Formats: sequence, C-alpha cells, structure tokens
Amino acid sequence: MSDPTPDPAPAVPPSADTPADDPMDKPLGAGIDFTDPNSPLAPLYASVTGVLAVLLVGAAFALYSLMPMMHTDVWGHLAYGRWIVEHRQFPTHDPLSPFTDRSAVMYHQCWLSQVLAHGAFTWGESLGGADPARRFAGGAEAVRQLHVFAATATLVALWVAFRRASGSGAIALVGVAAVVAGGVVSLGLFRPQVFGLLLFAVFLAMLSRPVLSKAAVVAIPLLLALWANLHGSFAVGFALLGLAWAGRVAEAAVVGQGGRVKAVLADAGVRRLTLAIVLGLAAACLNPAGPRIYLNVLAFGSHPNLTSMIEWQPLTAGVNLPSLLVFVALWVGVLACQLLARRRVRPVHYLAVALFGLAPLLQQRLNSWWLLVGAWAVTALMGAVAVRMNWSLPRSVPSLRKTVMAVAAAVPFLLLSPLTGWVAGNGPPAVQRVCVAATPVELAAALADPAGTHGDRVKPVADALKAGYAGRPLGPVFCSPEVGEFLFWRDIPGAPPVRFAHPHLFAAEHWTRCQAAGGGQGWAEWLDELRVNVIAVEPDFYAPLVATVGKSGEWQVVLHEKGGRDPRARLFVAVRKVPK
Repeated sequence: MSDPTPDPAPAVPPSADTPADDPMDKPLGAGIDFTDPNSPLAPLYASVTGVLAVLLVGAAFALYSLMPMMHTDVWGHLAYGRWIVEHRQFPTHDPLSPFTDRSAVMYHQCWLSQVLAHGAFTWGESLGGADPARRFAGGAEAVRQLHVFAATATLVALWVAFRRASGSGAIALVGVAAVVAGGVVSLGLFRPQVFGLLLFAVFLAMLSRPVLSKAAVVAIPLLLALWANLHGSFAVGFALLGLAWAGRVAEAAVVGQGGRVKAVLADAGVRRLTLAIVLGLAAACLNPAGPRIYLNVLAFGSHPNLTSMIEWQPLTAGVNLPSLLVFVALWVGVLACQLLARRRVRPVHYLAVALFGLAPLLQQRLNSWWLLVGAWAVTALMGAVAVRMNWSLPRSVPSLRKTVMAVAAAVPFLLLSPLTGWVAGNGPPAVQRVCVAATPVELAAALADPAGTHGDRVKPVADALKAGYAGRPLGPVFCSPEVGEFLFWRDIPGAPPVRFAHPHLFAAEHWTRCQAAGGGQGWAEWLDELRVNVIAVEPDFYAPLVATVGKSGEWQVVLHEKGGRDPRARLFVAVRKVPK
C-alpha cells in the first residue's frame, strides 16, 4: 500500500516589497525566446539596421510611386508585346511600321519584358471602367507599378549585396541611399532594362560572398535563362561573372599552398564559378534566337543608327551634367575610401571598378551599371575603413519584435502608393499623374478623331484636320522619336509616324535623312517623298525646322507652344495645306 500523497504547501502571497515581473523582460510567447539565434525562425529576425533598411526602401518605393512614367521606350515595347500576344509568334521583321527596314532582322532578347508590360497594361485597362481616359490611365498605371516594384526589388537585392560586401548593415544603408540619390536622374524611365538591373543586383548579392554558394551555382544559370528573354543586358551579367571568376583565381593563386595552378584547380570558389558560367552560357541559349543570341547582341550594339541617340554616345559628348556628376562622385568615393582603408579588398571589386567605371566613357547608358558597381565597391572599401579605424556601432540583437516593427514601418509607404487607393476602390490615378506631360496623349486623340471633343490645347489641330482632311486619312506624321514612340503604340489608322525611339529597326539612310530634316536640312524634299501631311515636334529642340516650316507657304502652323510648360512637353504642329 502506497504512502498517501501529501497535501500541497499553501500558496504564499508575494511580499509588497517584491517588484512585479516586467512582461517585456520575458520571452515573447509561451516560453519561446524570439531572440534565440538557433531558432528555426531566426532567419526572419530583424536588427535595427534591418528596420532602417525597410524605412529607406519604403521611402524609395513611395518616391518611385509618385513619379510619372516617361513617354520614351516603353510604348514601342508595349506595341510589340501586344503583337506577340495577339499573333502568338515572334515576328521575323517589324510588322507594324511601313517605314522600318524590311530587311532588318528583329531581335527578341526582351520579348518577355514586352509581354509582361502588355499584360500589365491589359489588366490595368480592364479595371479602368468604361471611360476610355480612365481605361488608358489604368493600363499605364499598371505598367508604371510594374516598374516601381522592379526598381524597389533592386534596392532590396543591393542592400543584401552591400551588407555582405561591407560586413555592416549600417554601411549597406549608406550604399542604398547613394544608389537612390544617383538614380534620381532616371526615375520614371521605364524600359526592359529595369529587369536587367534587378537581376544584376541579385548577381552582386550572390557574388558578395567569399565563396559562391551551391545554391547560387544552380540559381545563376536559371536567372541567366530568364535574363536572356527579358533584356539584352544579360551580357553584362556574364561580364560580372567573368570578373568574379578572374578575381577568385587571383585569390586562390596567392593564398594557395603546393603550387598556384594546383591551388586554383582545388579551390571550391573557382570550381563553382566555372560551373555556373558554363551552365549559364548554355542556359542563355533558351530564347527565341537560340545560340545566335550572342551574335545578335553584338550586331545590335554596332548598329550605326544608335550613335545618333545621346545615351549611346560617350559620357563626355553633349551636356549631361547629372550623369557626369554621378560618374565622378562614384570615382571620388572609390579613391577616397581606398586611401582611408590602406588595405586591399577582394580582387573582384577592383576588376569591376576598372571595367564598369570606365565603360560610361564609351557609352552613357552604361552609367546605370556603374552606379550599382561603384556603390558596391565603395561599401566594401568602407567596411575595410571601419575595420582599420576600429569603428563599430552598439550591437543590435535580431529579434522577432524588430521584424514586426519593420513590417509596421512599411505600411505607411504602401498607403502612399496610388495603387493602394486604386485597390481601395478610388480607381486609377488621373493620366496627368501617371504619365509625364510630354506624353502626347492629347495630340494622338486629335489625330485619331479630329471630330471628337478636345481640350483647348489641341483644338486648333483638330479644327485644321477637320477642315482640310475630312473623310480622308491624314497620311504619315513627321515627328521626333519621342513623340513617334507614343503614336506608334497608339496605331492611328492611316497616320503612322515616320520614326520612333527604336532606331535599330530603320535603314541607315532613312534615319539619317530624318535626322537632317529635324535639323532643317532637306526637310521639304524628304517630307514630300514620304508624303507627310503632319509635323509634330518639340519646338525647343527643333528650332531650325520650326523656323523654316513657319516661312513655307505649303504648311499651316496650327500649334506653337513657347512657354508655360516643360520644354519637352511643348509642341509644334503644322499641317500641309494641300494634302499629298
């Protein structure tokens, strides 16, 4: 027979002098320590710098969300995306314009970007209701938000890359802020390249580890296959991988034992990078052009018409002060940090600085890549400076509480986005908020339907067309590439633009004569040959043409804006008195 169970001791009430336990000092939850670094949830824990990173990226997201979309580049890509979706095939030659070179082969390195943009526009258009203006605004807003999310994701990937390169979350914040500030000059400029920049930032994050991870060996070929269908800048990704491989070979050769060649061959980082590059070269062939994609990239970049575009010219050509300031500031940052560090960082940083830091001197458009690489190198060197100077910040213990704070900090920025108001039932923003004022939406409407209702700005254009072109097609429109880009997408029957912002699709002679006509040289003969009946250009940039057309007895100037607007948004429109 067992002993009886003793009665429990009576509960002793706590003394009045004993302080009550502070629940904030106890682990959050039922005995779970949400600061435990060994917890399965530890990868989700945020530190103070993580919270600050959310605030910085959130502020950038809000800024991007409030910037209207530029009218260059995007509309032509939308037009081709629409054609690909409608016909379910890739065109061999340009199927949309009567003025493009019929012998020129079309490249489809960015077909997926075009289809994604068109899909976004179609989705947004369907949510715009029955009103045509709201439908257009809805479609354009959806495309703009696609750009906003891609640009914001790029900053997130860069923060990871900078933190790994520098070893400091605080330094990574400085790097991201520098990229945001340096990229202000290109805000709102949507083009397929935005997806290339995103993937480039992801590559920087993967290559910021001393040794490429096994997961990255698998991810890199997959991303290159995606990149080769999003944009032709996948070649820049291969350049970065090649520099990383060369830098890792140098590291292995210096620190290796038993002979440099043997050390290089035995190095895990070299082997993984080699495998990733070889697999990536094969994966990039998974595109409409197959292995020819490498030749297509070279052929595209060497097209003679591209040299007429300022972004394809050297950085020192023309006046592009914002880009020049970014270029110089990054070089000053790299050199200053190197002097302060007095020590070397990884070879890949120096190789990347040498290649990408000099590339804009050949083509201005490469300054976008230098912005990312320059900031990456600066953060790595700042990490070396911090080690040398023995700089440190109070340690912040990652915890779930800080993760909750980071999520809460993101909410106000999401509320600032026009997309939030749209989802809440307010409808898409007005066209004036979605697109820059230079987008010729009103002009296109007057050309498409002169008999319709139009605002005071373009009413003289519509009235002239009603009087002289009633019941007949307008004929081709001579315009700037920027105006032509939107008119090309608008696809007005019987009124195709003679050029748009895809110069590689035109024969060299056609493009050259259009350039000369825009400068007032031989314009009358060229426009007669093309049977052009309407001229629409920005007068501040086409002063010689505007002056000579105004003196011609064959043309009627119906719109000539001289002030009150951004020079890029001002219009000069002339109509031929006797149609061709």
